Amino acid sequence: MRVRNRRKHRQVEKCFFQGEKFTWSRTPPKIARARRENITVRLPGCVDEAKNANTPHDAFSLFISDDILNIILTHTEQKTHYYLFNFTGKFQKWMQRTSLDELRVVIGLLIYGGVSKYSHEYIESLYKMDGTGRLIFLVVMARNRFRFLLSMIRFDDKATRTERRLKDKMAAFREIWDMLIGLCKSLYLVGSAVYIDEHLLPFRGRCGFRQYMPKKCADISLNLKKTPYRALKTTRRYQESEGAVMYAAGVEM
Repeated sequence: MRVRNRRKHRQVEKCFFQGEKFTWSRTPPKIARARRENITVRLPGCVDEAKNANTPHDAFSLFISDDILNIILTHTEQKTHYYLFNFTGKFQKWMQRTSLDELRVVIGLLIYGGVSKYSHEYIESLYKMDGTGRLIFLVVMARNRFRFLLSMIRFDDKATRTERRLKDKMAAFREIWDMLIGLCKSLYLVGSAVYIDEHLLPFRGRCGFRQYMPKKCADISLNLKKTPYRALKTTRRYQESEGAVMYAAGVEM
């Protein structure tokens, strides 16, 4: 009887809490050799050209590269040419072809408007001359020109969009999105443990994968999934995965 009691007492000391799929123990487990995919080869942080980015403009140019801007410019020019060729009204001076520098100006104004919480204002209110408008918009670009370029910007070839959309709901933006994801993966390495979450982006435009969640503040939104290959894997696993983490979210379709 004493021997049995001692054994039970030792078992209780060794395993003081046990659940269905796990066991808490007072003694640490045996240290085994780490798997090859769980070994961190490089330290997390900026790599290559990202280390030399000293200004916000340098950092922005790394992620929105000239290759991405040239693709946007090419498809925007196609849309502009088609619009002007079929336009039957009186041509205005703002109805002209754009350039790479002017495209950067438009993107800069959009980013400034988003940071300054102007994204929900009408363009007319941004260009008011009574003191309530935004001076930077008045100085940088004319109102009609800004409105015209916003209506002309395209990210893909419309001639093949219908065929591509049968397999991919994000066909209108897929090429630019994949290029951005690739740059994010190549310019920044994550560590062995990364926080994984999702982000709801309020959006009421035309889109094939909007979600309606009445209990959320933004009831109609896009669900951006920050999903790596696995929850706790190394940098190599994150780079090889189709998903992305934090800096490279994938849109749930």
